[in-house]
Amino acid sequence: MFMLQNRIRTIKLVIYILLPIAILFSCRQDVVQDMSYAGTMQDSINIATLFARKKSNKDSSEIYLNQGRAIAAKSVKNEAIFLGYWGKEMIMMGQLDSANSIADKGLQLNYQANWRGLKGKFYNIKGNVAGLKKQLYQSIDYYLHAEKIYESVGDSAALAGIYSNVANSYFSLKDYPSAHQYADKAYALLPSVKESNIASNIITTYALSLNKIGKNKEALPVVRKADSLADASQNKMAKIAATIGLAEVYKSELLFDSAIVYYNKCIALSKELGVKHFELMSGMGLLSLYEEQGNDDNVIQLAEPTINLAHQLQNVDVLHTAKRITGKALGKKGQYQKGFQMLNESYALYDSVAGVENQKNINELLVKYDAEKKEKEILNQNLLLAKKETQLRNRQIIILALTLGLSILLVVYFYVRKLNRERLVRLEIEKQKKIGDAYINGEQKERTRLAFEIHDGIASMLTGISYKLRAEDVNKEEVIGLLTGLHEDTRRISHSLMPIDFEQKTLSESVQNLCEKITTKNIEVVFMGNAHHIQLDTHESLLLYRIIQELINNALKYAQCKSIFVRLEDKGNDSLEISVEDDGIGISDDLIKNGLVSIKERVKSLGALLDIASVNQEGTSVKIRYNK
Repeated sequence: MFMLQNRIRTIKLVIYILLPIAILFSCRQDVVQDMSYAGTMQDSINIATLFARKKSNKDSSEIYLNQGRAIAAKSVKNEAIFLGYWGKEMIMMGQLDSANSIADKGLQLNYQANWRGLKGKFYNIKGNVAGLKKQLYQSIDYYLHAEKIYESVGDSAALAGIYSNVANSYFSLKDYPSAHQYADKAYALLPSVKESNIASNIITTYALSLNKIGKNKEALPVVRKADSLADASQNKMAKIAATIGLAEVYKSELLFDSAIVYYNKCIALSKELGVKHFELMSGMGLLSLYEEQGNDDNVIQLAEPTINLAHQLQNVDVLHTAKRITGKALGKKGQYQKGFQMLNESYALYDSVAGVENQKNINELLVKYDAEKKEKEILNQNLLLAKKETQLRNRQIIILALTLGLSILLVVYFYVRKLNRERLVRLEIEKQKKIGDAYINGEQKERTRLAFEIHDGIASMLTGISYKLRAEDVNKEEVIGLLTGLHEDTRRISHSLMPIDFEQKTLSESVQNLCEKITTKNIEVVFMGNAHHIQLDTHESLLLYRIIQELINNALKYAQCKSIFVRLEDKGNDSLEISVEDDGIGISDDLIKNGLVSIKERVKSLGALLDIASVNQEGTSVKIRYNK
């Protein structure tokens, strides 16, 4: 059991260490990319120099940052280089949200085709941030975006860095075969990596991947090679990565003294450069190693600075593990109350990680701390945990069921809504088609009616007048009467033929104009209406106009009336009521039921309602109710 616990702690520690190595590599790799893509190399060098000065002279950091902004303003390329350095610096300072925002700005820049390789660095930054936030699959996704960009521009050196970063993310996921696969791909691209310090970082990751798949003997000479390259490059960041790699390999080989030396070297270098992530991971490595040695005094001595730094960097994993190790050490030294408190805080921080092992340690300290209450407190705690777990499980089931039900309802709702929308559109299309057909048929019937009126009315009357004029005993008054009737018929028919421009006039205005022009000295056509503001399209207006026109013509021809009353009334809610009434002789019930076919068809095509009422020798009333 003890060996299993040690193995788990070793796995966690390697995971804590590998993500900062990925970030360290990315920082240096961007320097090479900036030199490669910069149109003006001097601008890139100047930006790099300003960030180096900013790091070493914190009191003037804002001055150097503003100078960098001034260079960045010269071109999009310079701005990308500046943002790249700034984003990496934010990561090293632990300001992950700021780094992510800077990367988003970099991705939104308007790059020319030959600069697209610059976008890769910002996906790399977002991958680093996601990794440090334990969003590991998201981290890998960002790295693979960068991989596609670097492949497209043929940047093998940058690809090596990305593969190394992907390997580190797979380490954190405990997928060691995949981690080794990508570390091996990065290692294979070493000939394209020109700078020794960058090569050192890639070799360190490769060595740790060998260590994780059980090839410890192969890992040691590889990591020593990384250390030698770091020394040759005189790059302290590369030296940090190689040093912590050596500490890990020595620890896995149980060479604890050597591991302690290298952990302490890494802590000193990290403090010198202000790289807090590596300082924390090296401290955690020492803490874990002292626990394996059973050196409780050293654990207690190192615990406070390690826990404080973990708090500062908001690293819950390290905080949980450090408190657990410290709590056990305090318990062994007889400081039961402090040990219990520390273990309890560890359990509260990361229950899913601590699990049964942490609960066991808490229970053991409770026995020593208060023997008399042992069984009662253990029972109460177990019952409380079981109750909470049951409540949580039930709550999760309810939430899942509600979410699933709501999802199904939403899908059904939107599907039905879509069907209704499609049905309404289809009905509207069918309605417009009927209106269009009715318009065409109506116009055709109107032409036919006018042709009959001209043939049967005007032509017949002209023939009669011709015979009258040829007769020897011409009755002048009779001929004048015929000519007057001919004039009125011609006038009425010409008004029927007159085109109506419903783009310029409303239906109400057009009907009023018709009534005024068709009125004669014998028959008065009176218009009344308040429907001037109802908006109708051209087809609707023309169909209603033709219906009214035909009703008026029927009354003029057959009703033997003295007055015709036409009314258009706005009933509200886009509802229009049309009535045409006369004081003539009326029409028969059979004609109401079986006649007036043209009018009925037009009304039906509009979807309107038709009501016809007639009283013998008193007149006829036709009402049409149309809802838009």
